[in-house]
Amino acid sequence: MMLLHVSSQGKRGYQTEKVAQVEEDASGFESWCIEDSIIKGWLIKTMETYMVELFLGLPTTKDVWESAAHMYYDAFDESHIYQLRCRATCITGS
Repeated sequence: MMLLHVSSQGKRGYQTEKVAQVEEDASGFESWCIEDSIIKGWLIKTMETYMVELFLGLPTTKDVWESAAHMYYDAFDESHIYQLRCRATCITGS
């Protein structure tokens, strides 16, 4: 849901780092920080209160996004999907 919201605001690049972090001494650094902080805030506001501490100290939106994705990644899901596809192939091929 959050990916949908961020994408609809035209800010998905902050999650994927297609909007690269601007060097601290560059002219656009302040604007980049403001935009990134807004999006990081959107992500953190969607989290359960007890989880906010885990992500609040991370420096960028991309860091929050990747940490959350890593935390909830379940390799079992991929193997389960593969098994289901194999079964579906066997059923339709019979």
